[in-house]
Amino acid sequence: MEPTAAEWAGKLLAPYPRPWLAVGVGSRWLTKRWPPEHFAELAKRVRTEFGGSVILIGAPDEADLARHTAHLLVLPTVASDSLFPVLNVAGTTSLPQLTALLARADVLLANDTGPLHLAVALGRPVVAPYTCTKVSRNGPYGQFHNAVETRVHCQGSYLRKCDRLECMAELTPDRLWPTLRGILETWAQKRLSA
Repeated sequence: MEPTAAEWAGKLLAPYPRPWLAVGVGSRWLTKRWPPEHFAELAKRVRTEFGGSVILIGAPDEADLARHTAHLLVLPTVASDSLFPVLNVAGTTSLPQLTALLARADVLLANDTGPLHLAVALGRPVVAPYTCTKVSRNGPYGQFHNAVETRVHCQGSYLRKCDRLECMAELTPDRLWPTLRGILETWAQKRLSA
């Protein structure tokens, strides 16, 4: 008998230390695709301050972006001499499997995409960079405060292509870090009191 998606996700994540930071680096729109280097920077900060593991998710056409991000995470750093636990399942999961993984994630860091909104529907905390879309119109329902918008003049333009992409440089990891850190501090406090 084939295991359910929930059983599959449980077995897959069991050897990985928590917190489980799910990361979705892809997006069909280039203008919504925050750079892998930014995602990696935030993941490294999580590792330094909270430990844990990164679970890279995404569609098959986002697998290369996820591999690039995984590569950035396993490069040696001065802050850590241990391996960074990274699980890359981008392009390999069914929708039920993705749902089961997101249901277990301690937080999802992702662009304005389907997995972001799926995680919100599952009651999971999210953090999201918003570049060409508006939080007030397309933000994570009930978690608008966890979405950080760019401040460039063309913010929220809904353009799918752009030659400038100034928003990607302006919306730095430093702008999202307080939100991500706050979620993980709450997670750590709940875990200690349990």
